Amino acid sequence: MYSRTLQQLLAVEPPTRVGGTYRDTEQRIIEASVQMFSRFGYVRSSTREIATLAGVTEVTIFRHFPKKRDLFWAVTEACLGRLQVNSELAALMETDAEPKVVLPKFVASLVELIHEQPETVRLLYVCLFELDDGSDMLVRKHLGPLFESFREYLSRAVSKGLLHVDPEVATFSMAASIAAQHGLRHLMKNKPCSVMEAEVAISALTRFWLNALLPDYKGCDGVSERTC
Repeated sequence: MYSRTLQQLLAVEPPTRVGGTYRDTEQRIIEASVQMFSRFGYVRSSTREIATLAGVTEVTIFRHFPKKRDLFWAVTEACLGRLQVNSELAALMETDAEPKVVLPKFVASLVELIHEQPETVRLLYVCLFELDDGSDMLVRKHLGPLFESFREYLSRAVSKGLLHVDPEVATFSMAASIAAQHGLRHLMKNKPCSVMEAEVAISALTRFWLNALLPDYKGCDGVSERTC
């Protein structure tokens, strides 16, 4: 039976105060919702608890968001809207740089995203596993450009004989392995990953995928010192 004590609820960091006053009411609601939904999921987060955390009444929440589902989509949209394709990675893909240069950048971009925006990643899990309607469109809108650009890059590399893989399978296998590594590490170690651990993850995953996709890969030529 699921239950959450007041102590657990209060352990969630409240929305930031600016100049001694709360931010705009809607922003406070969104900030509180990000923390609740990302920690407890959609079903187990109540609007009453979100209102308590945001310092507003439940009625106020429904004035801004008629339904709990509307609130969740607004929160997820706000978080996903912060995601941006790494400009250096985008430039390398557009110029068809060698795979041994692009692959490490792709790995690093995803690992850094996961470690720097864990709430956004957890909201994605909630989207995909708790809510069906609307999730595909929302995820495609914000993550599609990155994955599609990478898939197209891999396709061009395959056509040039630089790689011998299915571009779509390779794209999503890399993304899935990076996301799974982060999640399973939390389960096994039961502690948040530090910046140093993020660096270690980038190095290990880069080596794994360079060796998996480039059988003739022998060393770190063209790979940043951080990933070797």
